[in-house]
Amino acid sequence: MTQDSSKLIVEAGWQAVRDDGRVRNDLLDAAYSEPRLKQLFPWTGMGELHFSRCTEPRWTWDLPYISPGTEGTYWVLGQLRTEWVGQAATAQEAISHGGRPPTTGPWGGLRGHT
Repeated sequence: MTQDSSKLIVEAGWQAVRDDGRVRNDLLDAAYSEPRLKQLFPWTGMGELHFSRCTEPRWTWDLPYISPGTEGTYWVLGQLRTEWVGQAATAQEAISHGGRPPTTGPWGGLRGHT
């Protein structure tokens, strides 16, 4: 698969996640505006936003994911549902992990999917 075709597949994935309506728009906007996350294939489950380094099933589970909380808050969880990274009041905070710069959080150092 070429890099261009991978980009098209990832972009189609973002559009599909937007179209299915299971993830809050503010979270999608915040995630899509983060260049390293925008390169990853997004997928959803139970209103959660997951990111994969692969563009087809079985998607990877090696990255944190974001789950909706109550009253517009978010939970950032690790690779397993039992791994707690933190809680965020806004989508942007969830993406930047409670105010930490994205380069130092769990998504730090990502260069895109493989």
